[in-house]
Formats: sequence, structure tokens, C-alpha cells
Amino acid sequence: MNKKIGKITLKSILVLLAIPIALLVIIFIIYYGMISHNGKLIETSLEPFDSVFKAPDSFYVLDATKWKREETIKSPIFTLCEEITIIERDSKLVKQITEILNNKDFKSITHNEYERSEANPNKEVHFWLASSADTNDVSKNYYPFEVIIWKDKTLYLFTSKGKEQRYLKSSITDDELKFIEELYNKRYEEEHTDYYSYNS
Repeated sequence: MNKKIGKITLKSILVLLAIPIALLVIIFIIYYGMISHNGKLIETSLEPFDSVFKAPDSFYVLDATKWKREETIKSPIFTLCEEITIIERDSKLVKQITEILNNKDFKSITHNEYERSEANPNKEVHFWLASSADTNDVSKNYYPFEVIIWKDKTLYLFTSKGKEQRYLKSSITDDELKFIEELYNKRYEEEHTDYYSYNS
């Protein structure tokens, strides 16, 4: 009987010890900016970012000020927001957007701070841009996968190369914002003629 009680007590102690150990492991992983992505361990670096972005083939661009629904705005890659999203494929314009980003002085931020930048998009976000790239090319080059421009012109950017993810913060000028607005409005009327006419 005593042996049985002893075994139960030992198991209880081991369980109690396992919980704080597991929490410490999780905190350790978060602290060093390591997150799991597609089964691989990806490192989030906070080192100064001095690399150059490669221009993607296209940009999805969403103007959050056109959103009229109660649902929360999502990235332009989601069909939920397709009625306010355009796809810019003109290589010259895509390169111009990329050049704007390459001329920025970025501050490296944590994944948590970046997540906060998209926590309340209905009120804070003006433009939301997204792009993609070939998997093999991503291992060699940084692409501007996601760009979030707030109404106060704060700019957040997500990029990655190989096993490294970077979350960056900067700001955008009035002229740069105007360029994106004009690009968006022109393409919006071309791509959403029916929707635009119906809601005008």
C-alpha cells in the first residue's frame, strides 16, 4: 500500500515539475525569437537590417479605407477582401514600390510588435500590400512579403530569407503615399468596374 502511495506521489511530483519546465522552455523560445514555421525552426533576428529587397512579380494592394463591412479586414491575399483588393502586375510600378521600400531606414522589431500592427486594421490601416515568390528564390533573396501602412504613415514590413524572418518598422512620406494611392485607384477602377459602379 505504501509503495503504491509512493508511486502516486512520485508521479504527482514529476507532473508538477514538468509544468514549470515546459513553461520555461516556451518562454525561452519566445525570448530568443524562435518560432515554428512549416515544421522548421525559423529565427527572428533583431539585428540591423541593411539588405536589399528583390522586386516580386506583383503586389496585392488593399485600401482599408474602402472597407464597409463589420468583419475584420484580413490580408489582401484572402478572398474576403477581394472587392477592395487590386493586383499590380506592371513590372515598372512593382519595381517603384520596391525602390520606395529599399530607400527606407528600417528598425527591427519583434514578431509580437508586428502582430500588434495588424491587430485593429479596420481603424488603423490605410494600405495593406502582399506579395509572393518562388520557394527556391526565397532562400537567396529578401522579398517584401507583407507591407502594412497605417493611417498615420507608419510602415510595417515582413520579409524572410532562408530560415530567417525579419519584422521591420519605418514610415512613409506624403509623396510615397500619394504614389500608392494613385496606383491603387487607377487599377481599382479597371479591375472593379462593376462593383465600383454599383456602389457609387
